[in-house]
This record gives sequence, structure tokens and C-alpha cells, in this order.
Amino acid sequence: MEGMMQHAYGRYEAVAFGADETNTLSGEGVDNWGGLSLTMVDALDTLALMGMRAEFDRAVDWLHQHYREAHSKNLSVNTFESTIRILGGYLGGWTLAVPDSRQRAMLAEMAEDIGLRLVKAFYPHANNRERKTPHLPYSDINLATGGGALLAGYVSLSEANVGLDLRAATLVTGNPVFAEAAANVRVLLRTHYNVDAGGLLPVLLPLVPQGMDDFKDIPGNKLGLGARGDSYYEYLLKEWILGGKSDSSLLRSWQNSMYKIYHNVNSHAEVDGVGQDRIADFELYRSVPKMDHLTCFLPGTLALDYIVRKDYNESDSYTPSRRERWRTSTAFEDLLVSTGGTLSIAQELDWAKNLTSACIGIPEAIEALWYMWRATGDWYYREAGWRMARALERHARTPYGYSSLGNVRKSGSCTGWQPTYFFSETLKYLYLLFSPDSIGESPGVQDGILLHHSVYVLNTEGHPYAIPT
Repeated sequence: MEGMMQHAYGRYEAVAFGADETNTLSGEGVDNWGGLSLTMVDALDTLALMGMRAEFDRAVDWLHQHYREAHSKNLSVNTFESTIRILGGYLGGWTLAVPDSRQRAMLAEMAEDIGLRLVKAFYPHANNRERKTPHLPYSDINLATGGGALLAGYVSLSEANVGLDLRAATLVTGNPVFAEAAANVRVLLRTHYNVDAGGLLPVLLPLVPQGMDDFKDIPGNKLGLGARGDSYYEYLLKEWILGGKSDSSLLRSWQNSMYKIYHNVNSHAEVDGVGQDRIADFELYRSVPKMDHLTCFLPGTLALDYIVRKDYNESDSYTPSRRERWRTSTAFEDLLVSTGGTLSIAQELDWAKNLTSACIGIPEAIEALWYMWRATGDWYYREAGWRMARALERHARTPYGYSSLGNVRKSGSCTGWQPTYFFSETLKYLYLLFSPDSIGESPGVQDGILLHHSVYVLNTEGHPYAIPT
């Protein structure tokens, strides 16, 4: 896994340093994110975790030299993606930087600067905090002007809840404005949607919530744990952990959500004699036979719940020891693991087939394997991860890094796109999955285990935050 990181990041440094991404077919830098050096930011904590200190220091120094210009561009960015990737990248780098180092101070400075620009999306009318009309965050924010925009007309459920990242920003910078914004959103959701008791919410919400019926007429709205909804549920548990397990309402919301998912959205089937659970989408209570690939995060988050609480019993349907019930419901194909697409669930719920053959880095599936390995010690999960890693090496490697595939069923289908989360998630989770149970001194080690659950919690982009002691 270190070799994969050295190849991918080494080629980025050689041919695209400072650019957002590398086109891994042409060997050119591409600014798909407005020129914010996103690969460098997203890769920081993975570099530190793998001991690539020279590369880490070069990246931090370069970013600090250029961040004022980058952060002040007249550029509208997606609030959610920029929070989990850019703010999260700086915070994750800070977490694994050498304590009291120059790099750590620079990362905190950059985190606060981008955070103050992004948090304006949470306040009305270009973020005048004196205005008292509360609303959910704008989907997009202009870094230079602070003007918010709602490009799709609605707020996605995941966009509404980046409380984990904002709370971590307050812990690192000492600035309370970030945690305040997270708390305000939580109050809105509690007040208008009864999230503590209700469990599930649709993936699209109005900017200014009014009540339980205000989302029913939104075109295309649905219940789901895939795109636009996944990290909302993930963050209920993780924000509870980061907060020292003190906010019982977050845990209660998580538990109620999982109960509703298991009894209303989950469908169990036997495939080749092995039990599988599929988490379907619901178009406001009408089942849709599709499981989004992002839903693959769920087994891992359930396993994390088990690891940190250890109070389940065998009657609980999502106890990790019952592997066949909650393992990631995607097929490990000999050619390549096609978790970049979605699954179609037959009406009889006894088989599944791929709706798309694209592969875009499979981070959620590998994330789930790592958590399940930590929860159970079952070698099934390492074996599955090894097959994924070998497939990526065999079919996605190029002279300039690794590429997404347009069709895993056809040779030569590399697209040249190497998403930045390939560094922050795919390679990090593979590294964690195969790290020894006991290792020596290294960033992020507790009791011989990398990124131990009692010390760190990872955001939805794979960036680690330190749990306050």
C-alpha cells in the first residue's frame, strides 16, 4: 500500500504539483476544483500516516505559501465538499503533524481561514450573524464575497450536517463560531423534523425548514443512505464520539435511524447460500430497487458503533459477528470490484446485478472492510481488501498514478480521472486494513493500533480528528 501511495503521489509531485488533480493518462495537472490544490490537501494525513514526512512537509510549506491567494478567489465552491475535503484535510494534517511543529501551526492557520469562509454558508444574507432568521447552510458559497447560493434549489441532507468537521475545527482553532454553526443546524432539525425520535429524513430539504410536510413536494425527493444522505447518518454516531459521548440526543438519533433502516429500508436475501442485506432507496416511502454504492459505508459505521459501545447482544440484527447480515452487498468480481456503481434488487429480493460497470475508487467498501476487520478479526475482510488492491494495481495503474475505469468489463477503459479521495480514503483504508496489529512509534498510534477508535474519529473523507481527552 505504501508503494501505491508513493507511485500515485510521487507522480503528482512530478507532473501536477499544485494542481487539483492529475490526469493519469496524459500526465497533466487538472484544476477541476478551481485551483485549490485539492490532491495535496486531501493527501496530507495519509502522507503523515505512512511516514512520508518529506512529502508532507513540502506540501504544507507550499500550501501555506499560497493559501491566501487560493482561499480568496472569486470562486463559488460546494460547501459540503469543501468542508469535508479542504477544511477536513487541513484538520487531518494537523492531527497527525508533529506536536508543536511549524507545520502544525500553519495547518491550524489555514484551517481557520478556510473555515471562516465556509461557515458563512450557515448564516442568512451573506452571513450577517446579527440576522436571526435561521436556515440550513447554502449548498455553495463564494470564497471571496461570502455570498451563498442554492444551486439545486434545495439543501441535501448530507450538506445540512457537517457538524463533525465544524466541531473539530473549533477544537483545533479555538474559534467557537464553527461549533455554534453546527449546533444551530442541529436545533433546526430537532425543532422542525423531530430527528431524535423520527429516525429517517429525505435527502432534500428546504433552506428554511417549516415542518414535517415541507419536503413532500420536492421533485425527486427520496429516503436513502446513498448520495446526498449517507454522511448525515454516519455523523450522528461520529459526532457523538467526538463530543466525548456526552450528547445522548445524537446517539438516540443514530439508534432510531438504524432501527428504521433495518425494519423499513433493509431487505434480506440469500445469494448463493450467503445472506445479504441491501439498503434500497425509497421515493418518499415507495421502494426503488437500487442500492447506491455510497451506502457501502453502513457496515463500517455499524461496526464502529459495536467497537466503541460493546453493549450489543447476539439478538441485535446488526451485531458484526453475524457477518452475513451486514457485510457490504457488492460483488467481488475477478476482473475488478465494481462498487463504483449501483445494485439492482430484483422484486423477489433473491439476486442482484450491476447497473453500472464504472469503478471510481471504491473507498466506501474498503472503509467498511477496515472497520469490520477491527470489529471481528475475521480474515474474510482482509482477503476481500487484498483482492481489491490487486485489481486496482492490475487494471487501474498508469504511468502517472491510478485511474478510474469507465467499464470494468472492458480492458483499456481507464478514464484518466484520479479522484482526490483516492489518497484520503482508498489508499488510507487499504493501509489501515493491512497494518500490523502492533507497530512501533508512528503518527496516529495508540496501543499499537493505527488510528485507534478511542483516540481518533475519521470524517466522511477519511480525515482523522483527535477525540478530546
